[in-house]
Amino acid sequence: MNTRLTNTILIVLLLLNAAFVGFWWLHHGHSHRMHPNMNHTAKGQGRVMGMDIIVKELNLDSAQKRQVEGLWKEHSATMGKYQAQITQFEKQTLECMTHGITDSSRAFVYADSAGMVRNAIQKEHFRYMARINQLCNADQKKKFDEMVKNMIMRVSHHWNPHDSNMKQDSM
Repeated sequence: MNTRLTNTILIVLLLLNAAFVGFWWLHHGHSHRMHPNMNHTAKGQGRVMGMDIIVKELNLDSAQKRQVEGLWKEHSATMGKYQAQITQFEKQTLECMTHGITDSSRAFVYADSAGMVRNAIQKEHFRYMARINQLCNADQKKKFDEMVKNMIMRVSHHWNPHDSNMKQDSM
């Protein structure tokens, strides 16, 4: 077996392993610890009740609640499209291996494309949160800022578990 093919196979397997661990971590490893009131809907749609927590914690009035629900629907639709694109790019990356294509440049283009979509997801999260912030009055903005800071502290712990300033989970 030539070295180029071996290296390509190893890189793809490494990427698959990283994707699996990342997927598992996001969906099973820590999502239930982000907020004690977060859970999945009874319908099994997998919708995290983040919108409901925002409505409750910020004490939004009915007009604000309707606006947040509209933002949530738009955000969910956009995220669904992005996830479908990532799935397609990952599938195309794997097909490069199964069809005997030894040129890694095509696989890397698909991987880069998936990365660009992940970048767009981060921007979408920011826009969604910024739009919610714009709906808030002064008191709600203070509470919203506090909620975001708490979320950052929890998430940054998972991004950098060796930061000595962070409190460690009991898990």
